[in-house]
Amino acid sequence: MDDGLEDTDSDGFLDSVEYQEGSDPISNASIPGLEYGLTAWYPFDGNASDMSGNGRHGTTHNGAGWAAGKVGQALSLDGVDDYMDAGDFEIGGAVTFAAWVKYDAFKSWSRVFDFGNGEDIYNILMAHYQTTSSGRFSHRVTSTSTYELGGSNNLASNTWLHRVGVIEANGNMRLYLNGSLVASNTSTSVLPTLTRTQQYVGEAIGLSMAI
Repeated sequence: MDDGLEDTDSDGFLDSVEYQEGSDPISNASIPGLEYGLTAWYPFDGNASDMSGNGRHGTTHNGAGWAAGKVGQALSLDGVDDYMDAGDFEIGGAVTFAAWVKYDAFKSWSRVFDFGNGEDIYNILMAHYQTTSSGRFSHRVTSTSTYELGGSNNLASNTWLHRVGVIEANGNMRLYLNGSLVASNTSTSVLPTLTRTQQYVGEAIGLSMAI
């Protein structure tokens, strides 16, 4: 008898998940779609709507607009004060953050995103180091408890880059650029599951831009 707690086809999804999502639990060629497990998805195709179905729509500020994207349109920021506020929702445990990003220039600690409850309080962020092209991905509990990965001058300007940061359920982290692994660690710090009330795309939390 299948109680739903098995992974009969060894595709990484429990049978109960496959039943729920409408895929075939006995065929590893049939798996849940890309929308499975999404917390939020912002295509930025002319608006800040969350297309995950969870209703976590963003709000743009200070003239943030739209430009040609990698696919369709993209959020366009002036590098001064434009940003999107994603609102408040719970994040924690095993997570993956992915974004297509195109830099005009590398300003000091420019954020792809910065989600937290204030400066140095449960932040999860993707940025680059100072004014260099060295990518950074980190999460922190306090200003003295930071778990970070980075590359060395691995970002390029005026081209689309696919940046991905992963935090596993056990706290291990991985950083990817254009599908290639940049860095990883075996951190034992599990990402706390909580609601972060300052969740910004293109903006740093607090006055300091430093990670």
